Amino acid sequence: MDWIIEIYKKSFGIVKKNRWLWVFGMVLVATSGASFSGNFQSFGNISSSFNQGSTTNSGAAPDFSIFTTVLSSIMNIFSQVPVSAYATLAISVVIAIILGMIISLVVISWAQGAAIGAINDGYNNKPVTLRSGSLYGIRSFKRVIWLMIVPGLLYFLAIIIPFIISLFVMIALWDSTLGRLIGILIFLIFLFIMILASLAISASIIWAKRITVIEGKGAYQSFKEGWVLVKTHFLKMIALGCSNCVLSCCLGITIAASIGAAIAAGIGLLSVNKQVGMILLATIGIIVLILLLLSLLFGGIYTIFNYTTWNILYRQVRSKK
Repeated sequence: MDWIIEIYKKSFGIVKKNRWLWVFGMVLVATSGASFSGNFQSFGNISSSFNQGSTTNSGAAPDFSIFTTVLSSIMNIFSQVPVSAYATLAISVVIAIILGMIISLVVISWAQGAAIGAINDGYNNKPVTLRSGSLYGIRSFKRVIWLMIVPGLLYFLAIIIPFIISLFVMIALWDSTLGRLIGILIFLIFLFIMILASLAISASIIWAKRITVIEGKGAYQSFKEGWVLVKTHFLKMIALGCSNCVLSCCLGITIAASIGAAIAAGIGLLSVNKQVGMILLATIGIIVLILLLLSLLFGGIYTIFNYTTWNILYRQVRSKK
């Protein structure tokens, strides 16, 4: 595990030295859908209005004629709209969705290419700037898009379809005890193959993105070379990936446990000294709010740190070629 510690040290040094990498990390977090926020309309007001209506007219049967009138008016309005308008609306929605997906792919691929290229400059002790990183993203985003789409489609065709077939075979053989055992065995074999292939393809894409961004090779050639690297360095990649996951979990647990312990201490102080307890809880609330506001920055730093660990492993592997 010493080699992983060395990678972490180098990664920390590169990220600490080059602050522009934080910006690329924040872009990665923002474009990868790391956090979504949604507002949901509450039905409390609607239910309370119905309750108020029922209390005021408790002695009479409910009158639904107004609802019938409103519904018929709405139906008349929609019926007067020509079919061509609905068709135009549907086509517009489809075009908007497709354009949104294309723009999202371009931005995400640009961000990944820019981050990988900027990290490589930092690794080579070159100055990291927004412009230099952006140039990497501009030059490589088409190839990165290919790597984001095509291997996934190949994975679906080569693994998912046989897996679904094995599932149907298991269901078809479920009537007899021997058939169940055979079906379950086939299902488990395909499940194992699917998991192994998923890891191998994901690892190949990790290498391929760095090959195409740093070395400027084509997407297909980069994926081929990435697949070769996976066959020879798969265990190293699994070790680094598991280590990164453990590190992420430890950081998350530490932050959550610290906040939980501080809240518990504040609640405990409330029973002893209400004023001091309230001050502590208010302080904790302010700290949590600040952390939430800075979550994009912290997430960006940690994301670029992870990217840097893979870049360092990539450079070590390619230097042995």
